Parts: sequence; C-alpha cells; structure tokens
Amino acid sequence: MSKRFIDTGLFDDDWFMDLPKDAKILWLYFITKCDHAGIIKLNTKLCKVQTGINDLETVRQQLGNRLVTVGEQLFFIPKFVQYQYPGFPDCKFNMAKSAIAILEKYNLINNGSLTVDQELANSYGNGNGIGNGNGIGKKGGMGGNEFVKPKIDEVKSYCKERNNDVDAVRWYNFYESKGWMIGKNKMKDWKAAVRTWEAGQKEESFSQRKAREIEELKKQLENG
Repeated sequence: MSKRFIDTGLFDDDWFMDLPKDAKILWLYFITKCDHAGIIKLNTKLCKVQTGINDLETVRQQLGNRLVTVGEQLFFIPKFVQYQYPGFPDCKFNMAKSAIAILEKYNLINNGSLTVDQELANSYGNGNGIGNGNGIGKKGGMGGNEFVKPKIDEVKSYCKERNNDVDAVRWYNFYESKGWMIGKNKMKDWKAAVRTWEAGQKEESFSQRKAREIEELKKQLENG
C-alpha cells in the first residue's frame, strides 16, 4: 500500500472548513486515492460505494479548480507533486521520476514544468496547497501552432490505426462539448488526447473489476 504526505493542519484550513461535509470526504478521497503523480481515474460507481456520496458531480464542482479535468472521469491535482516531492521536478526521488513519466503521458508537463502552472494557494493544506486561485497556465500558453480541431473521420482513422477500443464518436462529442479544452487549457494535440483517453480506458478496466467485486461482496453480506 502506497503512502504519501498530508498536511496535519488540513482541518484548520479556512477553505477546507468551509466545504460541505460530502466535499470534505471527496477531497480526502481524491488526495488519498490518486496515483503518485496526482492523477485519478474516477470510477463513479466505486467512489459512491466507498464514500457514500450519491451526487458526485455536484460535490466535485464544490471543489472548484483544485481538480483539473484531463479526460472523461480523469482528473489531476495540480500541485500534488510539488507537495509530495519538494523541489519537483529537480529532485532525486525515484517516485518523482516515475511521476514525471506519467505526467508526460497525459501532456501535463513540458520541459520540466507543469502545463498547469499558475500558482494556486491553499487547497491541499495550510499554505502548501493545490490552490483556489482562478487562473491556470501561463498567459499566452506554451506557444506553437494554433490548435485546429480534427474532423470526426480523422479521429476514427487514428483510432483504427492504433487498433484501440476508443469510441471515436463518443470521444469527439465529449471534447466538442468541452470546447476542446483539457481542464482550463486549450487542447494542443488531439492525437495525444486520444492516447490519454486510450490509457484511461485501460486503467478503468481494473477499477471496474474492483467495483464488481465490492458489489458482489455487498450482495453476499445482504443475503447473509
């Protein structure tokens, strides 16, 4: 079982104290269930069972921009790595190196800097947190060519080329509804976003199995 640092002053933090009870529970769930890079693929069914929260979407919105939406039910806690690995990314922790590789896979780090890099204060603990500011990313972005959204046939073709199980129409409609944004940043590379979705689906299969096991256990307990 993995371990991570948590601020002992969390329950004294003004932002945390102002959260409704369910939002407090969900925040603790996110910072303890995310991987060592601050990424969590949320299995809503499993989360509801483990937290007792039914309206996850409403409660998640109460956390504001402490979470960045990376993909469908895929979230990132922006300053988790800085809190866990002092000096990140220029530190010598092996886990930090592994975290960098994960963030690169999701296009959340570029040239050693998080692409979600606006200073966000006070949301992980007393002054060490993941933020309640309103801006994310540097003004003007990372530079480069202006993003041009793909045609749905291009997405279908790319998914076929990769021989993945991504539903191209579902993927396209999801990002169309989001204005082709990833979190609060404009999408830069739609093919990378497809690969992120693909990776998320592979991770989800494990979560689905765990959720099914829990449901089966609950039925066994109910049936005595």
